[in-house]
Amino acid sequence: MKIEASKLYNVLQIFSQASRGSFDEEAKYCFFEEGSCLFYSSPICIKYPLQSDLNCIVSLKLLLDMVSKVEGDVELSVLDEKVLRVELGDLLVGKLELVSLGLGKGAVDLEEPAWKELPPGFLDGLSFCVKAVSTDPTSGNLTGVYIGGDKIVGMDNLRCSRCKLESQVGDKFIVPSLYAPLLVDLGVSEYFYKDNLAYFKSSSGAFVRISCLLGDYPDCDYLFSFDGVEVDFENVGEIEKVLSKMDIFLRGMDFLDQLVRVRISDEGLACSCSRVGVGGLESKPIPVGYRGREIEFLVNPKYFLEVVKSGSMCVGDDKVKFEQGNLGSVVALCCED
Repeated sequence: MKIEASKLYNVLQIFSQASRGSFDEEAKYCFFEEGSCLFYSSPICIKYPLQSDLNCIVSLKLLLDMVSKVEGDVELSVLDEKVLRVELGDLLVGKLELVSLGLGKGAVDLEEPAWKELPPGFLDGLSFCVKAVSTDPTSGNLTGVYIGGDKIVGMDNLRCSRCKLESQVGDKFIVPSLYAPLLVDLGVSEYFYKDNLAYFKSSSGAFVRISCLLGDYPDCDYLFSFDGVEVDFENVGEIEKVLSKMDIFLRGMDFLDQLVRVRISDEGLACSCSRVGVGGLESKPIPVGYRGREIEFLVNPKYFLEVVKSGSMCVGDDKVKFEQGNLGSVVALCCED
């Protein structure tokens, strides 16, 4: 099988992300079968189309590491039914021992009839809402993204993000936050839901099956229904400079940990952020149009910059609301000392 190394790397990277948190033996491996490669664990199964004549199983970690070090077209071939050879032109990149391992029951049973088209803007909404999902495993259903009706919702105890869709998703289910970004990476466009399993398909022919979280999701619409004080961002350019620097400073951390403390008062808008063992940044107040009490909240700098440039912000009694078209978020205010 000949394939562009970067394409294979991207597929294996998606498989690697899917393997996080799984204790299944199968999750350690990449399964090649004629015409496709496959990742399998009990929570998620991914089948990706490849022009392949291979039928073998190899270590996912070792193959990913090997492919990450080369550029151009690589050739994968099986030698004596024992070893997978990875070659770059005349150069041997490496060899991997084949693994003898059976797939779990129903692992490749991904194709079902009655596919339903996902609404326009679904992937953008999913990508937006997963950034508000709880990372606390004791939060139960809040560790997933709710999909159903005309909304996508992600929330934890301090924030909530909501996307209003142009059309309805006929089913209601909760996708684990660990796997939601993979649907965005694969560019899924159709779905169906059956027996607590959500199936997705992309235009490229990739299939995904995900075991959904059980339980109901809290209604969140009331969180967005309040009157408050609007904030007018008068000096967008100055705020953009500050937030861009802080975004760079926080890169490499998990998105939910990339937090800037924003303080708004009569003096203006000031931001600060810090990293353990590195230090921190703090800005001087930048004038904004706001006439209210002093407030503080924590927010991702890249997202807040998008709000400053093209959205709106409203301050309530105990939270702030950001809105950009069909996307909206509420964030709890920091408690006063």
